[in-house]
Amino acid sequence: MNKALEQLTSLFIDFYGKPPMSIHPVGHSGSERKYFRIEGAGSSVIGVFSENIQENRTYFYLTHHFRNLKLPVPDILAIGAEENTYLLEDLGDITLLKKLKNTTINKRFPDDILSLYQNVVEILPRFQVDASKNLDFSKCYPVAEFNNHSVFWDLNYFKYCFLKPQKVQFNEPELERDFQKFANYVTKNKFNYFMYRDFQARNIMIKNNKPYFIDSQGGRKGPLQYDVISLLYQVRANLPDHIRNLLMDHYLNKLGKTIKIDKKEFYKNFSFLLYLRIMQVLGAYGFRGLIERKKHFILSLPGAISLLKNTLQEWPLPHNLPEIKKILSLVSEIKLLDEKKSNKLTVIINSFSYKNGVPEDNSGNGGGFVFDCRALPNPGRDMKMQKYNGRDKIIIEYLNSKNEVVHFLDQVKKLIDTSIENYISRKFTRLHISFGCTGGQHRSVYCAEKLARHIKQKYPIIVSTNHRELHT
Repeated sequence: MNKALEQLTSLFIDFYGKPPMSIHPVGHSGSERKYFRIEGAGSSVIGVFSENIQENRTYFYLTHHFRNLKLPVPDILAIGAEENTYLLEDLGDITLLKKLKNTTINKRFPDDILSLYQNVVEILPRFQVDASKNLDFSKCYPVAEFNNHSVFWDLNYFKYCFLKPQKVQFNEPELERDFQKFANYVTKNKFNYFMYRDFQARNIMIKNNKPYFIDSQGGRKGPLQYDVISLLYQVRANLPDHIRNLLMDHYLNKLGKTIKIDKKEFYKNFSFLLYLRIMQVLGAYGFRGLIERKKHFILSLPGAISLLKNTLQEWPLPHNLPEIKKILSLVSEIKLLDEKKSNKLTVIINSFSYKNGVPEDNSGNGGGFVFDCRALPNPGRDMKMQKYNGRDKIIIEYLNSKNEVVHFLDQVKKLIDTSIENYISRKFTRLHISFGCTGGQHRSVYCAEKLARHIKQKYPIIVSTNHRELHT
């Protein structure tokens, strides 16, 4: 730290002719780069210290290239003689992710956040297509293009930094064979575009309500799909499905005005790149969280596992990848080591029929929330839906379409969020929630599942569901 402060102070003096009045660390990073806000001489700048000179040179080259194209990236004001320090334009402290997290999202996704995301996906094709022209990819670090080796680095990162620390059992030779087949799927097409690599809301600064893009050091030649996946499926952003779909359409429409795009072809390798990104993220969270014990990454792991679980349902893997399918299925159901050996809050969510009474809370806490769903629209009155339950698609679609159900659940989520945050701060270990309806089959099951998913995505706690009348 002393070396970084000394060299950045010296660089500031060389550039401004005056010593800084203050210099403070800012932000956190998944890399070894150190960031500081330096104030003085009537200015505020960001100082960066990194001893990875090759990576720094890539960043200098890419930033110069982007700024020549008038792409919104911060200006490099000064570079130290040893190229291990540099001063950047200060874009403030508000990232797109922070703006999203500081916004209350109720029934409607906020228009101002949606507008920012739309602006971002409109700019993305300029990085991918326009910036790829006349770009010297040989200057990219650590590789010039996204290739078989790149894929294997991410797969092995996942294996050694997540699977092994979590003691997930696998057959190593079979997994390696599946990894090779998987890598072949991902890289079978020729890539001609710039891949930002870490295109996510944490690397998008918001200044004067406009997005600016940082941390392009890992960019290389690669597929179009990867960056839009990184943005829209970012674990910590946790965008609703309908917003993802809307933004994906917006991106493809904008991209289609730049190059000829075959949407069917675009989606051919989409699922493989989505799985690759999830495994890369789990590897990164595993290394920074499980191995280096950085709390921020540990808290993000449950969200990554939840995304994997949803992806396995929406985008099933082909049958010729049996070992990958097996381990990802195991990971999707994993209870993190930290969860199993700690006194974390456990939320038990029940569904029940009022005909058979309210479920008892045997924890000794005297009970918790009980929500009456009998005033909600009842799909059980329709003969076609009677044989189904609240986990079946036909019931989910029916209840999703009812405004009063959406409003009911919004109010429930607000109440439960308040309690969960209070319980976590007070180190309570159990919260009991029950939903009741006439038969305990449709509305109560649906509401219990919806709330469970909401909690799992938002909090790093243990959530258990019990549908009494379904005996699960």
